[in-house]
Amino acid sequence: IRVSEGFQEKRISRIADDIHARGRAVKVVCIAGPSSSGKTTFIKRLRVQLQVNGINPVGVSLDDYYVDRDETPRDEKGEFDYEAFDALRVGLLQEHTERLLKGETLRTAHYDFATGTSKPEGGPQITLGEHDILMLEGIHGLNPELLSSLPEGSVYRVFACPLVQLPFDRLTRVHASDVRLLRRIVRDRHSRGATAAMNILRWPSVRAGERKHIFPYQHHADAVFDSSLIYELSVL
Repeated sequence: IRVSEGFQEKRISRIADDIHARGRAVKVVCIAGPSSSGKTTFIKRLRVQLQVNGINPVGVSLDDYYVDRDETPRDEKGEFDYEAFDALRVGLLQEHTERLLKGETLRTAHYDFATGTSKPEGGPQITLGEHDILMLEGIHGLNPELLSSLPEGSVYRVFACPLVQLPFDRLTRVHASDVRLLRRIVRDRHSRGATAAMNILRWPSVRAGERKHIFPYQHHADAVFDSSLIYELSVL
């Protein structure tokens, strides 16, 4: 366990060092990955490593920039497609990002999942200081269209996902996507009120959304973080 955690911490520190080495050129760090890829945990640990290097990350979630639910695009089955790029208020996000990078103080957006309504200025009030860097987290973080108005080199993109397939024997392996499904089942059971059966039924559409909206943009990542842990299946 300690060696696995130490290996990950070393990798995270290298990513933080790479961001620091690029100096003031990097204004925004985007972190993306498929469902239950370990983004939230990675962000917490990267935040610490950036602070070690004298950089203070200020976080904004892309989930707060969803359009109103009745404006959300629908998939071929007629269901809301929350993974679609058009499900985000991209224009508002770009405007807020540009204003923050100019040193303005503003209220970020907030999305009320209970009512399905977008509040353009319902989030916390933030200002970026001299040693602050904006950290965006969400599934579209690797898409170059997200922050297309910013200069080349000002956005550092990280793709986080478990990549290792753990072998049971010479023939049988646990695919990385199965690990993510197990993570999602455990997480949602404890914190989101969703049962294992609900997650298993929804998983094919989640995977379809990933193949369409996340994986095609992997090559835009400046760093790839493997969130696999050798002991994790036993814990789950």
